[in-house]
Amino acid sequence: MRQRNKNEGTNLRRYRVVGERTGVRKSKSPRGTTRQPQWSPDCHAPSRSQWQSPAFIPCALKDDKCAKADKYAKAAKTLSNLVGIIFSVCTLLMVGVFISMANKSTIGQSLAASTNNAARRMKELFQTTDGTNNAMFTKFTKECYIVDELDEDKPSEYADFYDSGDGYEDSSSSSDDDSEDENDDDWSQGYRYPDYSIGRPDMYHLGRCRHEYHETYPPPAGFLEDIDFFFLRENWQDRDRCFLFCLTHLPKVEVTTDLLVDAVRMGLPKVTRMLLHKHGLDPLASPSMGTKFYPRSGLNAVQEAIRGGHAQVLSILTGNNHSLVIDSFGRTVRDYLNMRGSPIRPKQAQLYLDLDTRKSQRTIRQNLVRRYLGWNSTTAKPTDDRCDLEIVDTISSDIFYKDYFMTGRPLVIRNVVPEEELLTFSKARWSQTKFYNLDAKVRIGAQGKPSLTGQRYCPILRTIGELNEGRGFCPTRPGIPHFRSADIPDHDHYKELFPLYDGNPFYPTGGWRILGEMFGDNYEESDPDFYLFIGGDEAGPSFHWHRAAFNILDVGLKQWRITPPLHKGITAMHSNKAQHLLDEDTLLRCTQTPGDMVYLPDDWGHLVVNSGFTIGTATIAVKPLERLIPLEAKLRDFQSV
Repeated sequence: MRQRNKNEGTNLRRYRVVGERTGVRKSKSPRGTTRQPQWSPDCHAPSRSQWQSPAFIPCALKDDKCAKADKYAKAAKTLSNLVGIIFSVCTLLMVGVFISMANKSTIGQSLAASTNNAARRMKELFQTTDGTNNAMFTKFTKECYIVDELDEDKPSEYADFYDSGDGYEDSSSSSDDDSEDENDDDWSQGYRYPDYSIGRPDMYHLGRCRHEYHETYPPPAGFLEDIDFFFLRENWQDRDRCFLFCLTHLPKVEVTTDLLVDAVRMGLPKVTRMLLHKHGLDPLASPSMGTKFYPRSGLNAVQEAIRGGHAQVLSILTGNNHSLVIDSFGRTVRDYLNMRGSPIRPKQAQLYLDLDTRKSQRTIRQNLVRRYLGWNSTTAKPTDDRCDLEIVDTISSDIFYKDYFMTGRPLVIRNVVPEEELLTFSKARWSQTKFYNLDAKVRIGAQGKPSLTGQRYCPILRTIGELNEGRGFCPTRPGIPHFRSADIPDHDHYKELFPLYDGNPFYPTGGWRILGEMFGDNYEESDPDFYLFIGGDEAGPSFHWHRAAFNILDVGLKQWRITPPLHKGITAMHSNKAQHLLDEDTLLRCTQTPGDMVYLPDDWGHLVVNSGFTIGTATIAVKPLERLIPLEAKLRDFQSV
């Protein structure tokens, strides 16, 4: 008996191949006969070999009229549907208006309300609401959108607070607590500038244009094996494309110098070129100072490009004119780039600006002063005696503003701590204290803030004596030296650390008086937090970045590895390993000695490797430095014109 074909006896609705999209049916064939597709005159029937190939495309590529016809049909259908919706809504709206005008009856009001709701729902298809300030915005992509209203006096939903430390109180009274403090992610009440954030998703703005971008993003090999370089991610150019597209939707009156400065600070070469050439903005014009949540330094776009290390953007702004005067002191682009420790390193200056600055960036060899005050001085490796930063003995607010803030350069100030203050950090004196004796247990970590890279502090507390003896290790990460990094919690701890000044670090004769010489009373009145670092040999914070910081060393030696903002990043690997992944062409080195202070500008990447046991204190600005620099120093800048 003949076996029936599985398709026989069925009444399947067949479509020709190119008709699957257009809805044209295939003709039915008698039972038992071969079903041949019907082809339109514009298409070519396939050969048997083509028909059997799984990669076969029905309509021949050499004649794409079928594809074009389908495309036009879809577009016409979509347009027809849209016109129908708009016509229906307009009709309902007009009817409701006429009825409500004729008589304010319940029917007229109901119809008007229904039409308004329909119009509102249509608008919500294209717009949504920001939960923080209720501003409407239109999304172009998932991360890119434009808001309807610009309100810089309110924080964005991503403008979180600046990290004030872990708030851990490592006193002898907490020695029985071997768990992590629940409040280790507390944040201070000092708002921070979104561009200077670290560790959380953030939102960057250019006028009314917005782009969401994660401050930390796991590198391909993970944080334990690689570094997340902020400006070197594969999706970094998405921000440039986002703002480039979004700016075309802004009216010309909104495109101001502020936008040019903000684009330069974010390192956007394409946006910078468009604002410069298409809109004719002046790169030497001063922007507004911004607001509390979106402050600006008041410097022009060329200065901001240098401060951020953006050599490519600087080339666009200046046209490689090295003699262009860019500040009121008559200094040129060449003058800025020839300063020691300039954010634009010699290789980038040569590549993008055709300017040789190697002679001005020669390394300084130091005569290292080793003072351990009874603590362990054993080091596993030789200490590097070089320093690529500017070293000064004194500083004033005028000099700081002119030579370091405006130029964006790091700085080392020698011997800011008096001899009698250094002696209070001796091992003999600390052994007699309540909170910092050798048996006091402290929480340790391989990074200053482990949660930034998804890590945790060591679950086991270590004593200061164990850190001094080189036993600051953790079973969760064996072989990696850990250290103590936390804020100074209360006045009792301050009194133990600064006994000569009754716990006041800003005492007129103390080491931190240097901040008063630079900022007057503004820094102290900003209510900053101070941090205490205690660690053994080869320990130290690994590569990271944050807002401007000041670091004083009291015991031991610290080897700094610093990179300009363009090359900033973050990692969870040990600092001794991470330093070998940094590009030598952009890296600056300097070894800090006891009594010295190291100043790091905003966004500079840095790590530390200890030589022997070290003790140091630090503070991170809770407000932008441009808000703390005395007005007199800025006025002298303008008066010098």
